[in-house]
Amino acid sequence: MLQSRLYYARKPPIVLFKRLMSEMRYPTLTSTGDPKKIVTSLGLNRISTMILSGKPNRPFPAEFGVDIDEMTDGGKQAISLVTKCVQTGEWENLDELLSKNCIQGLRQNLENVTSEERSTVGVNDDDIFFSFISDFQFQRTKQSILLVTFSMPRLGELRQIIADNKEVTKAVMDKIKSDVKDGTITKEQAATEIPKQMKETLENLKNENGDHNTIFRSNDIVIGNYRFERENSNYEWTIVELSQIDSRNAWSFPFQRRWKGRLGISLRGYDFYNVLRLDYATDWIAFIIFFNIMSSGLLSGGVIGAPHS
Repeated sequence: MLQSRLYYARKPPIVLFKRLMSEMRYPTLTSTGDPKKIVTSLGLNRISTMILSGKPNRPFPAEFGVDIDEMTDGGKQAISLVTKCVQTGEWENLDELLSKNCIQGLRQNLENVTSEERSTVGVNDDDIFFSFISDFQFQRTKQSILLVTFSMPRLGELRQIIADNKEVTKAVMDKIKSDVKDGTITKEQAATEIPKQMKETLENLKNENGDHNTIFRSNDIVIGNYRFERENSNYEWTIVELSQIDSRNAWSFPFQRRWKGRLGISLRGYDFYNVLRLDYATDWIAFIIFFNIMSSGLLSGGVIGAPHS
C-alpha cells in the first residue's frame, strides 16, 4: 500500500532489511491518512506513573464518569469486533461502532493493501497484552479518549498452549510420583523414567499443539491507536480514529527486541505489567547511580583542580 511504502522508505536500511526478512507482515493502517501521528510510546509521564503505581495511567476524577479499567476492557472487546469486520470488509456492521469519516478513511487506506496483509488486521482481545490512554479530552459536549494497545497475533493461543503443556507435564510428573509412592516403580527407575516420559510428552504436545517457541518467534508486536468519543456518560462510545502499525516500523531494533523480550518473560508465568514496572524501575535506579557517579567525578575534579588554578 502507498502509505505503508512511503513510511517504510524513511527507515534506515538495516531496519528495512530486518522488516523484509520477517515471516509475518502487518500493514500500516490509519483512518487519518497520516502514519506519523500514530502514538507508539508511553512517554516519560506514563513511565513514571508505571514505576510508582504499576499502571500507566492514574484514575480519572469521579466527575468524568469513566473508570479506566472498565473502559479499557470494553474498548478491547470493541477493538476486536471492529478490526475483524474491517479485515473481512463487513462495513455494514460498523455503522454504529465507527464514525463515517473513520470508515471512509479506512476504506481508502485498504485499497492498496494486499489480501495477505489484510488478513492480519483483526485483533483478538486476548492478544492485547498492554494498553494505556495516551490522550483524553473531557468537555461539556464531548468526551474523547485515545486508547493505545500493544498486541501480538496468536498470543492468546500461545498462552493457552503453554498452560495446556504445563497441565499435561504436571500430570505426568504426578503419575510418576504416585507410582513411586505406591511402590510400582523404584526411585532409581523414576530417575530414568522422568526424563524419558517428559521428552515423549513434550514431543507429542509439540506435534499436537505446535511449537510455542516457533509461534512466538514468527509473530511480532502490533501497535494500535483507537480514539473513542461520546457526548457524555449517557451515550455509547464510537471509534472515530483507528490506526495500526507494525512495531518493527515504529521502534528501533533494540527497543523492538526489548519489548518482545519483556513479553517473553511474562509468558513464563508473570504479569506483564509487573515485568514492565520492574524493568523501568531498574533502568531508573541504574540512571540515578550513573548520574551520581558522574556528578561525584565532576565535583572531585573541581576540588582537585582548585589549588592549581
